[in-house]
Amino acid sequence: MKAIFKLAFAFAALLSFAACSDVPMPYEQPGTDNTDEPTTGTYLDETFSSDFGKFTNVTVKGNAWAIDYQTAKATGYDNTSKTTTESEAYLVSSAIDLSKSTAAYLQFDYILRYVKSGQTQNKVLITDNYTGSPASTNWTDITGSLTEGSDWSTFSTYKKNIPTAFLGKNNVVVALMYSCTTTSSTIEIKNLIMEDGTVEESEETPDTPDTPDTPSTGEAKGTGTEADPYNVAGALKVVSALASGEETSTAIYVKGAVKQIRQIETENYGNANYYITDDGNNEIYIYQSYYLGNRKFTANDKLEVGDTVVVYGKFTNYQGNTPETVGKGASYIYSLNGKKEGETTPDTPSTGEAVAISGTTVTLTNLSATAGTETTTVDLNTVGLENSKAVTEVSFPDGAKVTFDKGNGTNTPTFYDKTKGVRVYLNNTLTFSASKKIAKIEFSCDKYGSTSYVGNAAATVSFSSNGAVYTNSDPNAEKGGVQLRVQTITITYAK
Repeated sequence: MKAIFKLAFAFAALLSFAACSDVPMPYEQPGTDNTDEPTTGTYLDETFSSDFGKFTNVTVKGNAWAIDYQTAKATGYDNTSKTTTESEAYLVSSAIDLSKSTAAYLQFDYILRYVKSGQTQNKVLITDNYTGSPASTNWTDITGSLTEGSDWSTFSTYKKNIPTAFLGKNNVVVALMYSCTTTSSTIEIKNLIMEDGTVEESEETPDTPDTPDTPSTGEAKGTGTEADPYNVAGALKVVSALASGEETSTAIYVKGAVKQIRQIETENYGNANYYITDDGNNEIYIYQSYYLGNRKFTANDKLEVGDTVVVYGKFTNYQGNTPETVGKGASYIYSLNGKKEGETTPDTPSTGEAVAISGTTVTLTNLSATAGTETTTVDLNTVGLENSKAVTEVSFPDGAKVTFDKGNGTNTPTFYDKTKGVRVYLNNTLTFSASKKIAKIEFSCDKYGSTSYVGNAAATVSFSSNGAVYTNSDPNAEKGGVQLRVQTITITYAK
């Protein structure tokens, strides 16, 4: 009897050991409720620097959200046409599983400007029953209050704890919504996250709201000319007095120190967006502006905070409350840290030649020669050239010649009455021959609006004993580059 009992006990122990070995310690068995450890899930993490990530861009009407300035940006206003398109658009997240979350929050950085009560809306929405159409979905508005900014460099932070009604749900969707009617706000959003935990929520009403429309501008100085540029305070005074969307009647010169750089774009447009200031408090926005010599930016290190610039171009009072340059290359850096195009290295190479651009004058210098006082000049508008006809050769009064050639370009140099000179296109050449050594050649060029047609800043010149060859080249130029619309040419001979 004892033997049978011992055998049964041993068999039971063996079964017990085998069952336990299927779930090795220290792990919990499946289904065990372990509520001591809080969840730390991250559900959304989007910078919006290059794409929308887990968000889908859904446009009900008008303008969509866009990736701009490494943010998700929404606006109904077009700066070029100065018009507003009635719009309604959403950034809608993918479905979020909060079934195991006991606390979660949403946070992002943003800039919001040009809010108009009754005409603009910017909302943060949430639902657990997204229909696939934002317009037909029953959303819960968790926006609270968004702070309106005064510039394009200072971001505010939105923080909101997810309402408890959505915790424990497995099909939660959040959306960023904007809409406008006859006037539009603009919002830029970056660094959006949703994760488990709680935050101290953004204040509904700031204790000391900013008054961005009346900044400290300092003493206005200057007349806006090349010799006497406006300081930033002076430019703000002039441009702020314009009606909404109105532009200055002529291009003006404005001097200031670079306060903050938003973007230098080199791949497509070659322009930059930055602020300049007099004293660090006032500022004016330089929007979609070109580099020295009215040419495109080719690298991000061409401009730095603290640089002193003189910007030349037309300015506008954007939406009636933001003075800035007119976009799409209607302005450029006239001088950088006191030096104009051609006066900065490496634009004066050690090979013996240099191409310098100043205003509407292009100077080709033979650095191996000393200029004398003897010159000869030809006015291309007075030598009998035919309108809209190709030009081949023109003689100077002293017998020197300049030959215009297509070179490696697409178009042939052509005379136009309207230009009062010859249009020299990308990769065209001008070949000079004389009876004496040439020390310097100067082109006076055409200007239309804010554009000086002085050729590409990357143009080259090579001098021979009694001649020179100028090529309107630019390896980085897209399509036609910058035309050289030359009206008069002056040769200065060497001593």
